[in-house]
Amino acid sequence: MVTEHLIEKDLVMSFHKPILFVYLLLAMVGCASTALPTQQARDDRQYGALSVDDLTDSKQYAVSVAHLMAAPEVVFAKVADHQNLRDWVPMIDHLVQVDHSQSIEVGKPNVGTVRTCDFGGDTLVEDIRYWQENVGYAYSVRDTDEVAVTNHLGVMWVESDGDGGSYLIWRQFFEKKSWSLKAQLMPFMMSYVMDGAMDNLVAEFGGEVL
Repeated sequence: MVTEHLIEKDLVMSFHKPILFVYLLLAMVGCASTALPTQQARDDRQYGALSVDDLTDSKQYAVSVAHLMAAPEVVFAKVADHQNLRDWVPMIDHLVQVDHSQSIEVGKPNVGTVRTCDFGGDTLVEDIRYWQENVGYAYSVRDTDEVAVTNHLGVMWVESDGDGGSYLIWRQFFEKKSWSLKAQLMPFMMSYVMDGAMDNLVAEFGGEVL
């Protein structure tokens, strides 16, 4: 009886092993379909139709990435709501002034939209230079005496994670003004603010800063 029981157990195990292997394989395939952004994706100067080189030749000094538990269109609507950047971006505590009069889609956010805000005591005037609804946009801070950097470009890009969530990639390209001490500190300051902003989005949508 014991021998028969062991034989029966071996048969059951031998039957289930291929099934277990199939389940593991399917799980691996499922996980592989939701790939994290690679370092290349963080450093690339081409996102879809957006070419960074068409807008600036500056190097990248700061990047922040978050995995958010919200659909791309939901995340884009949040980060593209220029007037209410204070809701998630540290150091902005007021409604941002937004002007769509020069937008290529008059009255709506698009290339040509201008936003003005106070950031750390400096008045920043930013021009929207690229716009792809529900996907991403790029903006430049106008070069003035009180701005520590030049040839600036910020890129906000949203990608699906393939499972109902999103990856948000925020990047900053610029050149540091050699005479400015603030400019030397800018990469660290930007990274701190960007990661804090991502933390705020994670608190709202769930997910994690990567």
